[in-house]
Formats: sequence, structure tokens, C-alpha cells
Amino acid sequence: MRSEMGVRAKPPRPVMAACAIVLVIAAATILTALGFQHLGGYAPCPLCLEERYAYYFAVPVSAVALFLARRLEISAARILLALIALALLANAVVGVFHAGVEWKWWAGPAACTGGLQWGEGGLGEQIENAPVIRCDEA
Repeated sequence: MRSEMGVRAKPPRPVMAACAIVLVIAAATILTALGFQHLGGYAPCPLCLEERYAYYFAVPVSAVALFLARRLEISAARILLALIALALLANAVVGVFHAGVEWKWWAGPAACTGGLQWGEGGLGEQIENAPVIRCDEA
């Protein structure tokens, strides 16, 4: 016979599945973007880099949520999933803005166009001469 203390309830499958799915998709998204950048030589623009922030947030937070769900801390896991959902929703807004810049519906931020005026020589000249990855060119 099992004692009452030896029996553990099973974690709810939907919460664990949601945590695992978010973890896998967010990690795959970041690894794909980094692969394009470092292996494919496709330099990201400032908006591309900004769009990665939500995924950099989602990977470790979903791992913590999965850990908490396995320990039956379902409420905490759900709160973390809700925070991830908010971050990804905000990221979708940035993505729509970025798509509009690429399709030339509106102008992108100044960081995407270069044009620093730092004066003669030194660091300012090096920065000015660095190639600028434009946000409106895919």
C-alpha cells in the first residue's frame, strides 16, 4: 500500500503542454534568427534585433513556467504564461510596424537610416562609415 505522502498528483497536461510548446517555438525562432545572422551572413536591422527581445524573454520564462508546472505550482506557471503572451503581443505590434517600414507604408526609426553627424575623425567617423542595415530593405 502507498502512503498518502508518497502519492503525487499529476500536473495538468494543458499547462505543461503550453509551457513546452512556447519554450520549443521561442527557442527555435531565436536559433533560426541567429542562424540566418551568423551562418547565412544576413545582418539584422535595428528593428529585427528589437523583435528578438520577446523571444529572449520567452525562452527562460517558459522554462521556469514548465518547472513550476511540474512542481504543481499551476497558478505561478499560468501567470508566467500570461506575461509571455503579453510580451509576444507587444512584439507583434513591433512586427506589424516593421512590416510597414519594409513595405514602405511609413518611415522607419532614425536608427534604421544612419546619418550620424559626429564631426571629424575618431569614433564618430568609424560609426558613420560602418554599414547601416536599413529597416526598409528585406
